Amino acid sequence: MADIIGSPGRPDLTARFGESRDWRGHSGAAALWPLPGYDLLWGDGNPAAAALRRLWTERKQGRPAQPLILLAAAATAPNLRIVGPREAQPLRELPADRVLPLLQSCQGDHPLEASAFLGRELARLEECVVPGLRVKDLLTPHFMRERLRWSEYRQPLRAAVAGLDNAAAAGPWRGLFQGLGYRIEELPQRGYLLRGPADNPLAVVHPFNNAALFSQLNENGELPEGLALAAGRRQGAPWAILAAGSRLRLFQDRPPTGAATGSYLELDTAELAPPDRFYLGLLALDSLQRDGLLERCIAQSQDFGEELRRGLEERLIAVALPNLARGLGEWLESQGVALNDRQQLRRIEEAALTLVFRFVFLLHTEARGYLPVDTAAYRPYSARQLAASCRVPRASLNREATRRWDSPRTLVGMVRNGDATAGVPAYNGSLFAPAGFPGSELLEQAAIADPYLAPALAAIAYESDQPDASG
Repeated sequence: MADIIGSPGRPDLTARFGESRDWRGHSGAAALWPLPGYDLLWGDGNPAAAALRRLWTERKQGRPAQPLILLAAAATAPNLRIVGPREAQPLRELPADRVLPLLQSCQGDHPLEASAFLGRELARLEECVVPGLRVKDLLTPHFMRERLRWSEYRQPLRAAVAGLDNAAAAGPWRGLFQGLGYRIEELPQRGYLLRGPADNPLAVVHPFNNAALFSQLNENGELPEGLALAAGRRQGAPWAILAAGSRLRLFQDRPPTGAATGSYLELDTAELAPPDRFYLGLLALDSLQRDGLLERCIAQSQDFGEELRRGLEERLIAVALPNLARGLGEWLESQGVALNDRQQLRRIEEAALTLVFRFVFLLHTEARGYLPVDTAAYRPYSARQLAASCRVPRASLNREATRRWDSPRTLVGMVRNGDATAGVPAYNGSLFAPAGFPGSELLEQAAIADPYLAPALAAIAYESDQPDASG
């Protein structure tokens, strides 16, 4: 097992989990730690995503009830590639210094508890904009990572936290809000009220022993965030906060869009690196007051998201759907079908929409790591590669060519049926079915010429490649 133990990029797992065992399956070799809470595997070197999934699946079949975490080196050190604990999807790439403490903390837990904890926390780490910062609908990752970092708001945010010492900046909620200048008042029934200048109520805080209780129904079937928001409403506070240790989840009582309980900003003060602590300024007095900095950020983020939505809508209406309809119509005419039939026009409309839905689905699935875009067997047929090939001057496209149509047809077949060689699982929905979904039968028969298909797919992918307004 020297090739495993000496794998480049492998952290010192022996110091954390003890001595490993040698394990070898048909898919390859691995170092194995059979722990009480889960089994831990270290995959050799930096294999392709499909090989890692096969290795995970083979080991899991031997112990189906036991959670399984497979680690491997990533191309970018010190990140790790991670599969598990219950499914072979998705393959995540996360910093080792964030993942390994999580694995250590639950290695002795009951398997059900370890599985739930790791599934939740690995997903949280993957969703972080930067370590210690996560947003859901209230703001967008792009706004937090790019626009806020370089906007006129950065300096006020930095100034708001300049007086915080390290203990307050990285510690539990009470010290943080005291350091930010709030007056903390205990409420009669439950929780605390944060008051700002002139004693105006700004936020209600409901503390918990464990962040796992966030978004979990209590014994009365009530959501913690709903209870905190209701308490804030009674106090006249526009914000509600769930707090557990160093983790804070902030809700707005009346967000511009969506449900108040489903939109939040989450900060883990202990995980934020010093250069990123300016984000704590979003919790400062000037930020949480009515018409304060955070409300202005939310409004700007919503406006930016609306601009992206309108841009995609315009491209679909002006470029994508008309080109797909022309291509499908031209093919039908070549088959002797008269297009003055209302039923045929309806078929064209349904097929064009279904093709758009499939392409957007594939782009999103690839971006989330559910399809193996890094493998040589899948990459040439990927939606990402197809989009890149479509970004060519229209004048250079041969009117008779249908070369680009071959790629989406092959890709649809791979997703529909699964392709073990390429590491593609079979999709069990009807979107990719050959029949029974609106427009699917026509797409099975048709061949769309490049001058129609290429601009349509390039228009969709152009907007899909832009920063996502929804996160």
